[in-house]
Amino acid sequence: MSINWSHSCENKVYIDNTEGGGMFLFESGEIVVSYDGDNIVVDATLVDDAGYSHHVTYTGPCSIINSSR
Repeated sequence: MSINWSHSCENKVYIDNTEGGGMFLFESGEIVVSYDGDNIVVDATLVDDAGYSHHVTYTGPCSIINSSR
């Protein structure tokens, strides 16, 4: 599964609450989600509103919470 963002998407905010972190507004980019056995693999290349490119990856467990109940 992959999720592609276009420039027309709104309200794309990531807040990093670790020491030295900050808030980023992403204007465009691509997030690719796949699976490796029981692990989820997320690879994202995103461009923020200042024009800086960010590449983030995560491989590991992922719990999905069904909030529709």
